[in-house]
Amino acid sequence: MSIYFRNIIKFCWRLLNAPRFKKMGKGSFIYSPLKINGAKNIIIGNRVRIQYKTWLAACSLEKSNCLLEIGDGTQIGNFNHIYATECVYNRKKCTKESFVNNIYI
Repeated sequence: MSIYFRNIIKFCWRLLNAPRFKKMGKGSFIYSPLKINGAKNIIIGNRVRIQYKTWLAACSLEKSNCLLEIGDGTQIGNFNHIYATECVYNRKKCTKESFVNNIYI
């Protein structure tokens, strides 16, 4: 797949999906997500890369506040499940060494 075609796909994905999130930073992209629940409670920082088949969720078990915040520059590998039932913050840059493939949080 050419880089031109990939950039068109990224642009269309952001155009359709970024408004669903509480905040989606500049240059951030989620590659083929498995599932996204509670997008209105998810903040994604600038230059964040979330790889193939990751499940992001921010759903409260009770009627309390729930927030999942992924900080600037974070890179999350393939097949991860990140599920917040209360507030979960990742404000510092995390790289592939911090979030490897097949992790459940």
